[in-house]
Amino acid sequence: MILSLKHSDGFFSDNYFDLIPVSKTVKLTVKNGQQVIAVDVMSYLVFDSYKKKNYKKRF
Repeated sequence: MILSLKHSDGFFSDNYFDLIPVSKTVKLTVKNGQQVIAVDVMSYLVFDSYKKKNYKKRF
């Protein structure tokens, strides 16, 4: 199992977007070994001040 996390700084280059980082813990269960892996995933709450909408994007 390969978990790939990619972050693109260019995606948030727009001035209309404000980036708020929220740290979360995600547990991954692997069936072929009964192993529970705790992975820290940075979740971003993106606020679009132009359209007045809230977006949640996870990397």
